[in-house]
Amino acid sequence: SGHSTGMHTRAVVPSMLARSSRVVVSRLPGSPSRPLQAVRTMRLHTPQHKNMFSWAERNPLISASVLQRQSFSRDPASGMRQVSVEAADLKKGSIIDYKGAKYQVMKTAANVTNRKAFALLDLRDMVKGSTVQEKMRSDQKVNQIFVKKVKVVLLYEESDVTVFQDPKTFDTINVPKSVTQPYEKFLSEGVEGSLLMDENENVLTFSPPSKVTATVVRMNNRIAVTDIGVQCQVPPFIKVGDAIEVDVEDTKYLGRPS
Repeated sequence: SGHSTGMHTRAVVPSMLARSSRVVVSRLPGSPSRPLQAVRTMRLHTPQHKNMFSWAERNPLISASVLQRQSFSRDPASGMRQVSVEAADLKKGSIIDYKGAKYQVMKTAANVTNRKAFALLDLRDMVKGSTVQEKMRSDQKVNQIFVKKVKVVLLYEESDVTVFQDPKTFDTINVPKSVTQPYEKFLSEGVEGSLLMDENENVLTFSPPSKVTATVVRMNNRIAVTDIGVQCQVPPFIKVGDAIEVDVEDTKYLGRPS
């Protein structure tokens, strides 16, 4: 129970909080389960806070530190909900509003210089497609856009869109070819991936699977040319006709399919 406030508190899980209109989330020192360890004591007493928690529960890209913020704002240009977070709390895949542009965090790393902590971020401009590396103080505030991650399966492709299906709801989602084009060679019927969507169901980005299976159609010394157009260096025992697994990120040989 809450000794200083006179209010009763209880250990809860996110699904309980999403349905609750007034709760106090507490860390429970000494508790073996320690639900919500990263969340400090706070009150969720408005629909605004309730919505923030619900979005964070469903979206692994929203850090638990989001729940410590008192309010969120809306981007004046797009109307998207955003919240101020510290650079150190950003995760790979997060969408941020930075220097007047929308960026996706592609990679994060920590660095300490002269006893000061920094976050090293590889950012991709969501309009231009270019990438930049930014070094920020770990406690520097940036605006993170609220998004949700949806796992999808590719159904088929048309001239201007790629059609995916949400395997949970069976809803079809049309994604512009401009979003999927960077991964075109890895796409075929049945390929799984994930979409980042804003709260208005607009598709922001597509992420392909981490690896794909391809067939070797030609060998050039130890460089295998595959049926999907990807080339990679392979061990000497790989020959034409073999199926191999290729890393989508850097097109490296991973091995034979299990």
